[in-house]
Amino acid sequence: VILTLSAPVLRAGADDIQPLRLCADPTNLPFSSDDASKPGFYVEVGKALGQALGRPVAYDWYKSYFGKRTVRVTLLGRQCDAMIGLPLSEDFMGPAVIFSKPLLTQTYALVSAKGSKIASIDDLKGKRVAVQYESTPQNLLAQRDEIDKVTVLSPEEGMKVLDQGKADVAFIWGPVAGWLNKTEYNDRYAIQSTDGPGLSWTSAIGFAKTSKELRDQVDAALPGLQATISELT
Repeated sequence: VILTLSAPVLRAGADDIQPLRLCADPTNLPFSSDDASKPGFYVEVGKALGQALGRPVAYDWYKSYFGKRTVRVTLLGRQCDAMIGLPLSEDFMGPAVIFSKPLLTQTYALVSAKGSKIASIDDLKGKRVAVQYESTPQNLLAQRDEIDKVTVLSPEEGMKVLDQGKADVAFIWGPVAGWLNKTEYNDRYAIQSTDGPGLSWTSAIGFAKTSKELRDQVDAALPGLQATISELT
C-alpha cells in the first residue's frame, strides 16, 4: 500500500517542476539555433543552466534582428523567463530589464593568415582590409587613407573575400569569425581580439524586472558554470 500511494506522489512532485523558458533566435549561429545538431553557445549555456537549477529547459524561438522589439514581445511579453546574450547596459530597455552577472565579453577581431603578425590596427597600414558596411571598424578606418578598405555586407562575406585573396585582413565580428574559422576554414586563420570604444561589449542574461528571484538563482549558479562557458568559447 505504501508503494502504491507513494508513486503518484513522486510523479506529482516531478510534474510540479516548471521548465526554465528561454528566448532565443532559431537561426543565429554561433549563438543559437533550433537545430539540435548545432545548437549554438547560448543554447548550450541554457542547457547547463537548466541542469544547475534542476529545471528542464523550453525555448520560445523568435528572430533577434528585430532588436528591442524582440525583447518586448518575448521576454517582457512573458513568453519566456530569461534571454541569454543581451547587452549588459543600463541604457538597454531602461529599468524594464534586469541582468545577471556578466556572461561573456565579445569583440571585433582582426582575422589574417597565421604568421602574418597582425596584432593591432596600426599593423594594417598598406593592407587590404575587409570591413562590414556601417560597422565600427568601417567608421574607425574611414580616415585612414593608408589602409585600403574592402567593404562587405556581413562577417561571412568578410571571411570569404579573405579566403579568396581579395583582402589581406578581415576586421569583423569576432564570435562569427572564430566560429567560421573553426567550422568552414579548417582553423587556418589567426584571430586577434581588439579593444576600444564600440569594439567590444559584454553580454549577460536578461530578465523582466519582476523576476529578481530567478535572476538571483541564476547568479548563484553562474560561478559553477564558468568551466563549461570557457570550454564552449
